[in-house]
Order: sequence, then structure tokens, then C-alpha cells
Amino acid sequence: MFVVLTTTQWTAALASTLYDCEYLHIPYASTGGASGWLFGLIGYGIGGWHNLGPRGAMMKSFFWRWAMYGFVFGIMLGANNAAHAGGLAGGYVLGLIPAMQGPHRFPWNRFWITGAWISAVIWAVTLGFMALSIITQWNVEP
Repeated sequence: MFVVLTTTQWTAALASTLYDCEYLHIPYASTGGASGWLFGLIGYGIGGWHNLGPRGAMMKSFFWRWAMYGFVFGIMLGANNAAHAGGLAGGYVLGLIPAMQGPHRFPWNRFWITGAWISAVIWAVTLGFMALSIITQWNVEP
């Protein structure tokens, strides 16, 4: 789950940045929120039910409906649907990986463990930069 959340947050941020900077030509657009990785979880659900018979088809349909509801509400609220699409795509790709395990499970376990360590490093560096920003920008008025 740690790998899915980290990866889909990155794919959501990348899609949002590409959309804002390249398509809309906004040079310093910023975005924030958790909806990108929430859509990533939906995408993971869609990809994770790949080739699993009638129950899998039903679950994929369920997750696709949630994605469509989210996109419609995103349009109505003016949310960042580029981030939603990026998170959904990243989650979908990661969702396909467990379905490809089959009898050869060991290499995929190594993939997920390595991904978890990389995610932990990314989060530690991010938290370090946040702490540094808070410390250097701290302004105590007498």
C-alpha cells in the first residue's frame, strides 16, 4: 500500500504539472490534496481485478463507476482532474502487477519490497525538506 500511495501521488503530481505547465502554459502552478492518490487506489482496484472472471468484471465495473463519479464531481467542483487522471493511470499500472504474479511470485515480492524502501526514502527526504523549510522560515515576533 505504501508503494501504491507514493507512486500514485507522484503520477498525479506529474500529470498535474504537465497539464498546467505544458497545456495551459502556467509556469509556476501548484496543487495540493489527496485526491490524486485516492484516484490511484481506484485505478489499483481496476487493474487488480484483471482476468479474474465474473467477480473481477463486476469489481472492475464498480471501480470504473467510482472513477467516473469522481471525474464528474471534479468537473462540477473545479478540482484538478489532471491529477485525478494521473493517479488513476499510475494505480492501474501498479494494479496489473499482482495479477501477473502467477506461480513466479518471488520476483514480484522483491519488486514490492524494493519499492517500499524507495518510497520510505522519498518520504524521509520530503519530511526533511519540510522540516528545513519550517525551521528556516520560522519567524518569531517579540
